[in-house]
Amino acid sequence: MKITIRKKDSVTSAVLFIYNILSETRNESSVRLDNLLELIQFFGKSETSIRTSLSRMVASGVLLSRKQGNQTYFDLSQTGARNIALWNKGLTRFFSRYSQKSRGWSGQWNILSVADFNKSDYGNTEILDDLYECGLRELNNNVWATPYQIEEVLGILRAAGFHYYSFSGSLSSDINMTTLVNGAFETAALKQKFSEFLQKAHDATSIISTKSGEELLPVLFNFGWDFHDIVTADPVLPNELCEMREEDEAVESMKKIRQAALEKIVQYLKAKDI
Repeated sequence: MKITIRKKDSVTSAVLFIYNILSETRNESSVRLDNLLELIQFFGKSETSIRTSLSRMVASGVLLSRKQGNQTYFDLSQTGARNIALWNKGLTRFFSRYSQKSRGWSGQWNILSVADFNKSDYGNTEILDDLYECGLRELNNNVWATPYQIEEVLGILRAAGFHYYSFSGSLSSDINMTTLVNGAFETAALKQKFSEFLQKAHDATSIISTKSGEELLPVLFNFGWDFHDIVTADPVLPNELCEMREEDEAVESMKKIRQAALEKIVQYLKAKDI
C-alpha cells in the first residue's frame, strides 16, 4: 500500500522522518514504543495522537508491531520502506538534474506526447507527478518538454501501458524563447520560493548552535520538508536557459543545515541508545 505523505503536521510524516534518519545513520528499522513516544513529542504531538497514528500505520501495513518481553517494538515494514524510498526519489531526481545544469547544454530538447492521456483522470495522478518530478513541463496540451534525457519517464509510461511519441532536437517557436521558458517552467515563481526558503535559512546556523539534538528533530524536519517541496517541483534548467543563483544558494544552505543538525541528532540518538 502506498500512503500519501502530504500533511507536514501529521504524526505519520514525523514517524517516517524518524525511521528515515535511523535507517540512514544507524541502519536501524526498529524502535521501541517508549522511544517513539518521546521522539515524536518533540514535534508537539500528544501521546494520544501518537498512539492513534501508530495503530493506523500498523493497520495500513506501514509499521509492524511486536512484543519482546515487556516492551512493544515498531518495525518499519517493506511497505513503509517503499514509501520512504518514494519520498527520497524526488530528491534523487532533483540532484540528478542539478548535477547536469552546469555541464554545458547541447541545445537539444526532448519532446514527449502521451497518447490518450487525460490529466484530470484520478488514475493518472501518479503519472502526472512523475512527469513533473522528472522535470518535464507542458508547452501545449499534452506536449511535454525537458532539456534532459527522458528514459526514466518512458519506462514509467511503458510499465503503465501508455503509448507515447517522443523526439529530440532543437526547438523553434514564434514565441520568444525566454518568454516560452519562463512561462512553461515558471522560473519567476520558482526563484521566489527559493528566496523565501533562503530567508528562513538565514538564521539557521544560530538556531542550530543553541538547540540540543532532540530539539533539532522538528527543525531539520521542517527545513527538509520545505526544501523537498520546492526542489521536487524544480525542473532545474541548464544555465544556458536560466541562471538561478537562488537555487544554488538554497542547495548549499540545505546541505549545511542538514549536516550541522544531523550531527547533533545522531549524538542524541546514540546517547539514548535508540
